[in-house]
Formats: sequence, C-alpha cells, structure tokens
Amino acid sequence: MALLGGCAPTPDEVVETGVTDDPTSSTAGSSTGLGGSTTDGSATVASADGTGTSSEGTTLLLDGTTTTTEGSSSGEPMESSGTTTGGIPDCHPILAELLYDPDMGDNNKEWLRLYNPCAVEIVLDDYSLGWGGIDYTDTGVKNLVGSVGPGECFVVGGELSNPANADPVLDQESDFHNDIQNGPDPADGMALFFGEAASITSATIPVDAVIYGMNNSSNLLDAEGNVPAPHVGDAAERQSIRRTTRTTWEIASIPTPNDCPAL
Repeated sequence: MALLGGCAPTPDEVVETGVTDDPTSSTAGSSTGLGGSTTDGSATVASADGTGTSSEGTTLLLDGTTTTTEGSSSGEPMESSGTTTGGIPDCHPILAELLYDPDMGDNNKEWLRLYNPCAVEIVLDDYSLGWGGIDYTDTGVKNLVGSVGPGECFVVGGELSNPANADPVLDQESDFHNDIQNGPDPADGMALFFGEAASITSATIPVDAVIYGMNNSSNLLDAEGNVPAPHVGDAAERQSIRRTTRTTWEIASIPTPNDCPAL
C-alpha cells in the first residue's frame, strides 16, 4: 500500500472559499491565489470525544457583515491518547479533498483524499465512508482498507487515474458506487465514520463530514450531531472541494489529489 509521504508545492490558481462548518453562520465565497493571503472562516471542529477547537478568523456573513471569533488551532499533529467511552479514537483522520464531478463522466473517476492529523499511524480498516443527499447512506457506503502515517494523506477512489480526474495516485483503488452526488440544491455530503459500513444508519453521527451545495434542507449531520449550513458551495465539473484549514473549505479550480499540505 503506497502512502503519499511528501507534500508537493500547491499550484498557483484561483480558488473560491466556501462557508464554515459553524451552524450559526455562513461564509460567502472569495477568490484568492493560494500564494497570497486567504481569509478563513471561524468554526468549531469536533474531535471524537465531542469537544472541539476553534480557529481565529474573520467570517463574512451572507448579508455582507463580518464577525470575528477567537480561539486557537495550531495545526500541529495531535497525540492519540486512547479512545472515548464510546470506543471512538481521540484522534482520527479527516476529510481533505473530494472530486465528485470529474471530466467526461463520474464512473470510476471520483476520489477522496484523507489526511492524518495525528502523531501516530492510523489503521483505516476501522473506518468507513458514507455519502448521499437524503442522508449519508442513501447513495453509497464503503469500507476503508489500509493505513496512513502521521501527517500523511491517503487517496481512495478510481479505479481509473487519468487527466480527466487529475491523475490521482490511488492508495485504495475502489469505485464509489453509486456515484457521489453532485449537489447543488439540496446540498449533498460525504462523511467519515468510525466502524464498518454495514453499521452506518441515517442517524449515525460521523467523525468528520463535508456538506456542499446551496442549503442543507436534508438535515445532514456534522461531527457534533448538529445540522450545519453547507461547508462549501457546489464545485463545477473538473473542480474539487478542498479543505484549507481544520475549519474551512474552498472550491479548487485545479484538483490536487497528490498534494498533502498539513491541516
């Protein structure tokens, strides 16, 4: 099982920043080159033990006003000190990037990049994915297989890899069946769960999730069991949605499956 050990330079491009995962506010998109400064939103990222950390930033609300919240999120790898009383690890993988609308059709070309923010290797056999629009099980579920080292990334999807889906180096070659929903209204989502795919129900709370599109009228859950506004808008064909910090997502005009920036 090949792992993505390095972090290739991120290409210069224009990206659209999405909304945060704060259920009380939404962040309008903004465009910036990745080489310059980026205004990131502020929201709470839930850890598996039900607590969260927040980042400091300026949130641009849909009505054009701004608000600033304070907190800290160092981005440094987190130690995994055990599991919660529910058996969920204190530190777990997070979703990093998703291509759900590749060029010339979705079949066998969609992929998801995961990131390990922990200071220890994570065995992914203990995790699964669910995706859909009505809930995280209505379109498809998938068991993960393999492991990912600390600060490294893991790409699952394909099984094809070509310019139509940005030539991903696949760690788990496994088609998303049925194809991942493309949004935009109502919003759709991808979620990471602790446990086997067969155990996921519509009420299962994920350890991480990204909701994309115009509005979360299907009441898709976040990692705290809340129903947030979408984390990011709907990506066009050949674009991906990509995490920029622990709390914010963007629409990326150039997908980067083989990059692995620290989050």
